[in-house]
Amino acid sequence: PSAISRTTTTATVTLTAHPFKVGDRVLVAGATGADGSLYNGSFTVATIATNTFTYIMVGTPSANAAGTFSVRIDPYRFDAVMRSLASAGPVCIYLGPGEFKTLGYYEGLSGGAQLKPGMRIVGSGVDVTKVTLVNTTANTQKAVYAFGHDLGVGGAANLVDFASIESLTVDCNLNGQSGAMVAAGAVRMMGNHSRVSFVKAINWGNKHDATPTPGFVFLLITGDLSAGVGVAGVVNCGIDQCLAITPTLPPTPPTAPVTVFQVGAKEVPSGAAASGDAPYIRNCYLDAGQVNSFGHDVRAISMSWCKAGVVEGNQVRNVKFGGPYQTSEGAYEITVRNNVFQNVTKAILWQMSTAGIQKLLVEGNTIELATGTLGLLGVQLEDNAAGSPPHGDVVVRNNRIRYLNGATGASNWGNGVQIFGTKNLAVRDNILELATTFQLIDRRCTAVKYFNNLTSSGALIRGQLQTGTTPSFVYLPYNELATEAEEAFILGFFKRA
Repeated sequence: PSAISRTTTTATVTLTAHPFKVGDRVLVAGATGADGSLYNGSFTVATIATNTFTYIMVGTPSANAAGTFSVRIDPYRFDAVMRSLASAGPVCIYLGPGEFKTLGYYEGLSGGAQLKPGMRIVGSGVDVTKVTLVNTTANTQKAVYAFGHDLGVGGAANLVDFASIESLTVDCNLNGQSGAMVAAGAVRMMGNHSRVSFVKAINWGNKHDATPTPGFVFLLITGDLSAGVGVAGVVNCGIDQCLAITPTLPPTPPTAPVTVFQVGAKEVPSGAAASGDAPYIRNCYLDAGQVNSFGHDVRAISMSWCKAGVVEGNQVRNVKFGGPYQTSEGAYEITVRNNVFQNVTKAILWQMSTAGIQKLLVEGNTIELATGTLGLLGVQLEDNAAGSPPHGDVVVRNNRIRYLNGATGASNWGNGVQIFGTKNLAVRDNILELATTFQLIDRRCTAVKYFNNLTSSGALIRGQLQTGTTPSFVYLPYNELATEAEEAFILGFFKRA
């Protein structure tokens, strides 16, 4: 090309008798200077003339391009095939053995390969088919995904109903992303009956620091009430039998978190509700590789804004927060059942004040807390001192909470179950093997019942009502059937004179 000029975000390339047509994906290189990153990269040809063509940039440069330019057809054939299927309707794409490179999807991507309704992408197996995220465009995106789509197009919702991705490996390639502040993940989509299954993610993570922006690895969105989307909730979406291992954790931990398995709403304005029906995260495996060094804010599982949500049968190892972990968004009903959390500082944790959980069942989980760490928690439900209980009916039963590999010792400090701000609370039949004096604590709960919570040797652990303020808390033990029976037995020895 002899020149590249601009009109706002439209770049016009002057190239005599060029061979390109509208819709071609081209790689532009060689632009220099402060605006070079806007001109360079992979773009879709928007319009053509005999000796010129145009493409749309992600920002507005301050001047025409400078440098020695080159333009060629984009070598990422996987993306080209995906784009060719944009209007094909429901389609199944089978990927054979080998590696497929993709520029992926990020917010504001123009003309990139995107998921479509009814699109099913099936690999030949985990580690047999590998899709590698290669983002060569330096831009201002916050997060890049190997598979994704615009949630709203032309002022209307863009749902990918019945879309699925399965049986392959995604190399998120965080260090290969050109943005200095970027998060790299595997999948982001929103649609009824959409799912991700038998997918392995590697080299995922988050670099964001100066402007903390959360990153996600597997993200299925249950609703989005932002302008131009307006989806109050989808049905039956979830993540099943997926793996996430070998993350890319920068030497200096960034301030922004990364959540590995997330099913929840994207944007819910204050006072609104966007709840998906029957979402699930089940039978997944995560090993974040953090062994007694939890500087990186990695969160294993999160679920929010849902009805009849299920988090079941997952295995989580070597991560700061297990899950479900949530700091602000609420939910109507969630069941957390038969999960294993090993070497975590906090396992099942909600920290919110106004957006509570109306029905919560925490059942049959095995929790092994990290050793030599203060502030450990097995199950925690916070209300941040809300004026009235934001949470509804909470049941915590048949869980086992101990230290990693059965370790003991007073240096391992933390509570087993700590529940604040519920209307109805039942804690029963849990086995706890912790060093702390008060292992079962509640505060600001309306109706509370503890029953048959024991140590591994069979000793009763009584629930404690926490009152007062830090550091002078006062703990008042609850009576239950065992303590009342003991008191009745003792009183039976006394006779009237």
